[in-house]
Amino acid sequence: MTGKPRNQGGLTREQAMNGRPVAGEITARQALSNGGERISIRVRPGKWHRILLRLPEKISREYELDAYGVNLVNLCNGKRSVEEIVEQFACEQRLDTHEAERAVVDYLQTLMRRGIVSMALTPG
Repeated sequence: MTGKPRNQGGLTREQAMNGRPVAGEITARQALSNGGERISIRVRPGKWHRILLRLPEKISREYELDAYGVNLVNLCNGKRSVEEIVEQFACEQRLDTHEAERAVVDYLQTLMRRGIVSMALTPG
């Protein structure tokens, strides 16, 4: 044990914050009255779903995002680190960095679980 704090994925906090989120292939966007969007995105179903249900390699899924989600997905271009996104969100929403980090990291985790965003990690 090295004594470094690790998250559930086995990464240090520093490695996770240096990751660069990338939004998936969004094929359609429809504006919603609340400032959010309904997006269609191409995702890869799990291996057993593909085998048992004979699904193609990629399928289209629809998700509704609130205005914060739309903003966050738009920032996930693979160029900005999680830390840079947190700083921008904190500034825009007038939050302290710790509050913004918790909100952004939680939302990113949800987006990753749903296949909307993936994370590019830098070696090190």
